[in-house]
Amino acid sequence: MDRVVRKREFANKWVDDLGPKIHKKIEKIKNRYGDYIIYPCGEGKFEAGGVHGGQHTINLQQQSCSYRRWDLTGIPCEHAAWVIDESSGELEEYVSDWYSKLSYLTSYGNIMHPMNGPIMWEKSGKAPIKLGEFVKQLERPQSVAKKATTTGLANPLGLQIPFHGPIPTQKEEDKKGDKEEEEDKEGDNESITKANRKQSIAATGHPKLSISGVNQNRSTKKPDLDGQNRPNPARIC
Repeated sequence: MDRVVRKREFANKWVDDLGPKIHKKIEKIKNRYGDYIIYPCGEGKFEAGGVHGGQHTINLQQQSCSYRRWDLTGIPCEHAAWVIDESSGELEEYVSDWYSKLSYLTSYGNIMHPMNGPIMWEKSGKAPIKLGEFVKQLERPQSVAKKATTTGLANPLGLQIPFHGPIPTQKEEDKKGDKEEEEDKEGDNESITKANRKQSIAATGHPKLSISGVNQNRSTKKPDLDGQNRPNPARIC
């Protein structure tokens, strides 16, 4: 309602038949004048050939140009503006009537009548219209991942933790548990091997000998009590 009044007051302030926005567009078109050679063909028809290429036909009686901008917007393009200027015409005279002050006031000339509030409306004496029963429409079922994202998963503390991604199945959980157990066993074996290696180095002083090998050599070597294992001096000489 307020917009209609403001538009009507705005149109009444126009100096001439065209609005200020149309005058700005016409000034921009005049500044884009190119170098064209005009060939009059008669009956209001002209041919505009560009110095740097391009050629268009203009019909002033039908207010059209082969460039099609004049036909679409109702405002002459730079080709038609050049022809109008060479013909000693005014560019504002060839603008469509839809941009005139009369058309603008006709569009916003009607008024919207005021209306009282609901309290002052006339009572009809009939029963008020009841709202219909609400029926939930069928919808596409949500996926498991979307449900988990929107509702969250319950943790042992009773809090709702948002879960992003698909919920793992029981089979995937079992595989994950078996893999963790194997990794724990490998870690324990590796730690035991490292501990045995440190004990071997501490006992033998050599990193490649083990305590078991040293003990075995010590246990298998027999004591030389009778001198049987001693070398014979006669054989040496």
